[in-house]
Amino acid sequence: MIYTIKSPISGLEQIAKVELEQIDDRFVKVRGLKEDDTDCGIELRLINPYTLKRDYSLTIPTNIQTLLDIHNNSKVKIFCMMILQKPIESSLVNFLAPIAFNDDNQSAAQIELQAIEYPDFHVAEPISNYIHIYDVKSPILGFEQIVKLEFIEIDHMFAKIQGLREDGSECGVSMTLANPAMLKKDYIFDVPVAIQTLMDISKHTKVFIYCPVWFKTPIEESTVNLLAPIILNPETHTAAQIPLQAHDYPNYGMIEPIKKLREALS
Repeated sequence: MIYTIKSPISGLEQIAKVELEQIDDRFVKVRGLKEDDTDCGIELRLINPYTLKRDYSLTIPTNIQTLLDIHNNSKVKIFCMMILQKPIESSLVNFLAPIAFNDDNQSAAQIELQAIEYPDFHVAEPISNYIHIYDVKSPILGFEQIVKLEFIEIDHMFAKIQGLREDGSECGVSMTLANPAMLKKDYIFDVPVAIQTLMDISKHTKVFIYCPVWFKTPIEESTVNLLAPIILNPETHTAAQIPLQAHDYPNYGMIEPIKKLREALS
């Protein structure tokens, strides 16, 4: 969708219009256009601030509301500017200069917020403060297309990993994991030397260990694969799956009922 810029984007005043392309629930790509809709050679990456800060909130100034003809029922989207870096987790977000898009009349404007009024917002916040991204050093079986993943802790037992592309956008693959230590007290395995080297793991390194979960209905019938743990090193932001051999770990199964494991612990 193409939007007309009603208030200049700071530093990019030559952009008269923008074409907005949704990448996923978090990221959008913006292509700068001239008045005649031709490309002006500028491309931006924006991010939905509500996917980073759950309590993100701002008041759209009256002059911007007037410019964009915003009313109570207007369909308005807010995105923040990003400074893209490689790797993606080194990128920065400007929470103090959001851009408002009014879908009702395809108009947009940048809002300059005052730091004194929004002390929790900053001009260049590392995206890594909000998104925990790991480089996958050893393929996840069945999901070899995942080269990066976002780790999202749900509670003390469950977590979720979201597969990402190199640019940090979602690749449409996600997986629920369970903390095996909450299901089996004696859960332990040897990390191969090759994986230790890849992930820079030493005897003093604190790592996270999770196992894949296969959900069923009812939820109590879900199972966990104790023979395919995923290890995450938060110090180096690296991850890898370690397929275990059943003959080496006879007490671990690929289809372990979570309900049965929890009952055994109680």
